[in-house]
Parts: sequence; structure tokens; C-alpha cells
Amino acid sequence: MANDVPATRVPADVGLLLAGNALASRAYAPLARASNFTQAHAGSGTPRVSQSFARRGTGPTAVFQYTSGAAAPVCGWWVPPTRGATSVDCYVVGSSVGGGGTVEFRSTTGAAVTGPTVLPATVGLVGPLALTIDASGVEEVKLWLDATGGNISVDSVLVVVPPQSSPLGVGVGDDGCVAFDADELQADEPLSADAMQRLRATATTLRQVPHVYWNWSGLTGATLGTDALYMHAEPHVMPVPVWPDTDRDSLSVTVKAKAYRTASDTHVRVHAATGCTAESIVSTCEILVAGGAAGLVDVSGTLRLPKRRYLRGLAAGLPSVNLLVWPEMAWPGNAFSIPAADWWAQHTGGVPEMLTTAKVNRLMVWGI
Repeated sequence: MANDVPATRVPADVGLLLAGNALASRAYAPLARASNFTQAHAGSGTPRVSQSFARRGTGPTAVFQYTSGAAAPVCGWWVPPTRGATSVDCYVVGSSVGGGGTVEFRSTTGAAVTGPTVLPATVGLVGPLALTIDASGVEEVKLWLDATGGNISVDSVLVVVPPQSSPLGVGVGDDGCVAFDADELQADEPLSADAMQRLRATATTLRQVPHVYWNWSGLTGATLGTDALYMHAEPHVMPVPVWPDTDRDSLSVTVKAKAYRTASDTHVRVHAATGCTAESIVSTCEILVAGGAAGLVDVSGTLRLPKRRYLRGLAAGLPSVNLLVWPEMAWPGNAFSIPAADWWAQHTGGVPEMLTTAKVNRLMVWGI
């Protein structure tokens, strides 16, 4: 038989695996099938990119509009390496006046394009658009638009790693995982130490698959986006889960930002909090954007997520916190920038040193 991937994941009965029980196929065969399913889907359950854009006024009107007749990049995100995946599926929800504007995705290191795809005249889903990426490190994916055929409105963008197809490969995969034959642990088949070692090694490898907690991009060249290139001066929050083994295994998440560098030092500060106030902040990742030649630069840091109970709807025993970024002052013309420091002090009790003073064009938080 082949290393088939089950259509659904059926968890093993833990009670049958307790010490003192007989070594029965009905106890161990589900482990092999669940391992194959997890190998195929690890990293596919959480999007690499998921960003939506607001609508306002009558209609309502999309904030993210593009009217230029020249193809150009308007957004960009990072995609962390995911179990050796060399392709992602890209989706866009949007529309184009007359149904003529086009959308495409491009990878920087992978040097690939999806090719232009026409957006519908009414808001609809476009995708999946398969895009080749580089698997050796963090990839950059950009959204390109061309409104030659009609003005474009974008509501949301989604980028995911597709599940591996069935059957899985034979032998040790590039990610270190080993698939099981569909009949390998069936009745009357031997239960070898090698099989159990492969099962444990695969589980350990899959545990290292990174998940993206937050992936945000500013807008470039959008008609209504003169104030959308950077994070504006209001609280930006993202509720995230915290793995129970965070403290035991000293797990940290990586914070990567693209910020505008000026002659003076500035900072990107990402807080882990149980709310949106200064007193709710538990830990902070502070990244220095050293002064120098003006321009966008990539900076990164790490953050240990504290185990709290912020999201009440999560499974029992799974902690959660808020990721919080509050820019102080972004760019000329933003009426909300000037009172940011005063607002922060008056409404949260925080000191200005807790605000993000850099102009943030892009932000990603990812880890185990």
C-alpha cells in the first residue's frame, strides 16, 4: 500500500496506549494515520498572510482603491519557511469597475509570478493563485495591481501553504519526516522499535513548524492610501494563542518589521498584553531602528509570550494574550498622530517610552 493521507484526522484513543495495555493494532494504527495527516497539513492550518481592509461611507466605499493604469506593487508580506514548502496559494477578495483590472502576486527570492488575473465587476473571490517561493528562508510576497481595465478595490488578501498531496513520499523527507504505509501497523503486523522512533521523530519535527501570529502591510500607491503607507497612531492589537510549553522549552516568537529610518534613533515596540492599556502589558519586544541614511530598513527581535487567559473561547488549558503596537507619530498629514502621546498617557496611563516611535511599513510575528 502507499503512504496515503487520510481525508480526516482521527485521533488515537489515548486510553489504549497507557502502560499495561496489550500492544493492539487498534491502538497504534491510528497513530500512523494521524501522523500522515499531520505531515500533509502541518503549516497549512494557519494562514501565512491574512489581512483585510476597511470600507467606509456610503456604499460603503473601499479604503483600498487602486486607479493607476500601470502595474505596480501595493503591499508586501514575509512568509517564513514552512516544512520545505516551495509554493503558496494566494487569494484576493475584491472587484474592478467593469471587471477589467488585474491582480497578481510575485515572490522576491523565488523570482516567480502568478501572472495577471482579472478581478470581477462585483466583489468576489479570486484564487487560488499558485506562487512559487524559496524554501530556504523567509520569502517576500508582493501584491501587484493594474487598473488599466478598470479601477480596483481590494477587501482582503489571504496566502496559505497548501497541504501536501497524497500519497506522501517514501523515505526521509526534506523536512525530516517519514510517512507510514497505510497497512504498516495493521493487525498481525510487527510493531518495531524503528517504527516508534520514526513516529516520535516525525512528531518532534512537526512541532517546529512555524505559525504566523500577525502579518501586516501598509499600502503604497493606493488612491485613498495617502495615510496608509505606515501604521497610523492608534492601538493595533492581535489576539494570539500561547503554547503551553512556552516556559518549559523557552519558546520565543520572532518579530520582524520594515521601518522608515531617519537621522535619529527610533524604536519599534511590540507588547504582549492582556488588554489595550499600559497596566495590561506583561512583556515587550523593543527593536532599535538606528539612525542613519533615510529609507526603509528591516529590523527584527524576539518576544517571550506570557501565559495568560485573554481569549475565553479557546480550548481549556490553552493560554492567550494580545499583541499590541501603538505608533506615536507616523507621517505629515495624519491628524491622529499629533495627540498620540497625550492620548496614550491619558487613557492608558502609559509613558511615551512605551510607544512605537518608528514609522512601521510592515510587521510580522511568527514562531512555534
